Amino acid sequence: MSLAPSISITLGTLRYDTHTARLTVCLAMLPRGGSAEITLPAGVRFEAIPGDDAKIDVDGGEGSKTVLSGKVRSVRRTVDRIQVFAGDAGADLADYRPSSTYEGQDAASVIRKLASDVNAQTARVDVDLELAAYCAHPSRTAAEHIAQLAFAGGAIAFTDADGKLNVKARPEGQATAALKFGREFTHYLAGPAKAVNPRRFAIGFGPAGSGGSPDALRPSVDILPDSAPDGGAGVRRIPSPFLRVPSAATKASNAMQSAAAARTNTLIAHCFLLPALRPGDVVEVQELPDGLDAGPWLITEVRHRYENGRGETRLTAEVAGAEGGSLLGALAGAVGSLL
Repeated sequence: MSLAPSISITLGTLRYDTHTARLTVCLAMLPRGGSAEITLPAGVRFEAIPGDDAKIDVDGGEGSKTVLSGKVRSVRRTVDRIQVFAGDAGADLADYRPSSTYEGQDAASVIRKLASDVNAQTARVDVDLELAAYCAHPSRTAAEHIAQLAFAGGAIAFTDADGKLNVKARPEGQATAALKFGREFTHYLAGPAKAVNPRRFAIGFGPAGSGGSPDALRPSVDILPDSAPDGGAGVRRIPSPFLRVPSAATKASNAMQSAAAARTNTLIAHCFLLPALRPGDVVEVQELPDGLDAGPWLITEVRHRYENGRGETRLTAEVAGAEGGSLLGALAGAVGSLL
């Protein structure tokens, strides 16, 4: 197969096609988000300043795709080159350390408010987690708060090609794209890690029947889920004081266990330049040699690299589907009547 990759980069009002000497784009779930490092020759016309629009389109040989939409973050000049650093909405959220308390709002409402504080656009925010109150304290960035709320609700947070924030339920295994071994791949490393141990529980404090209950914020030494086993060998209890509703604590505990199970099987793969792939996609690999896991894989990070007319995509993924969800039954037995 012969592919001729190309790129087109718009910085401010100017577009660069053949001028780009090097491009590295990293796309990852929040709290990291998407970023790019662009290297241009020192002699090209260049007018962009931090805050200007940045858009990167990549063609791996099968059609151009937008891989990042955001803003110029910084510019560095040397004698022979111009280095431009760009980021999407994830970078804006990572710069912002909120200091606010939200009462009577669910996780989706808090996420939208944090995004609006930095004028970050949202697309799909699909997370169901009931809260009595949430303290967005400045010890964490807005990106970290959003990632935490999404994780507790069994969801993933990422930015799309248009730079908009998305939060959606963790995929359960249905592949959105199929790749073929021996065609796209140049390197494939997959394998199981150790079994999920210990079991994980998000320990909230309450209890209140709902986030709107009059006693929802009353101090209490009771824990949620109230049937979580004592800490010790085989059990990890993670304090999560923002969880004050039994259903939310149970959901967060399920989410922790499911995510831990998904990470027991991981993939690192190098491919030809595949600009269509993004974090949050689920892929399966066809025609693998015996003994290699075909997935489905949930992509957690994508790195695109282009230099001297050649490109490569590196994928990092974890298992999606039955392997990740099958351990929820064991957790259900532990939290008992709360499910």
